[in-house]
Amino acid sequence: MIDWYFIDKYNLGFSLNRNVYRQQRFVYNNVMKNYDVYFTDTRREYVCPCCGGEYTLEQLYLPQLDIYLDTCPRDHAKLEKMKNDLFDEGRYTEVERKIIGTIRSHSYENAILAREVVELVGCSCIKVGKFAEKICRETDLIKREKINNEQALRYFSS
Repeated sequence: MIDWYFIDKYNLGFSLNRNVYRQQRFVYNNVMKNYDVYFTDTRREYVCPCCGGEYTLEQLYLPQLDIYLDTCPRDHAKLEKMKNDLFDEGRYTEVERKIIGTIRSHSYENAILAREVVELVGCSCIKVGKFAEKICRETDLIKREKINNEQALRYFSS
């Protein structure tokens, strides 16, 4: 979905009029290239071993030269990729990562129930319950507790 503002500002040639001839394909040009950073993955972070500065990929992009820096802008040391053990490839499936992310976005005050997680993630209550139990046993990422004397469990970030 392209924002109408960009279409109007850069005269991209969008029209609802059927009598106007338009190309069938969208032309990707330098105007749209400036907005690549908003649609690409910028979660990967880099750290400088000397000064300890942390950078996202978006911060390291130089649009004038169309390159990404591989050295620290402060002290010119070679940047190292940060390790994020939680979301390393192969450790958890996509659904499991969504479950963790959904639960971690809730604090103790606004804890979430398993059925609410199911609605957001799109899996079964049994999957949420068993996986959350496993995560609580193995790591300190999320917590869970019973609501009064009921069987329902509340999930929240630790």
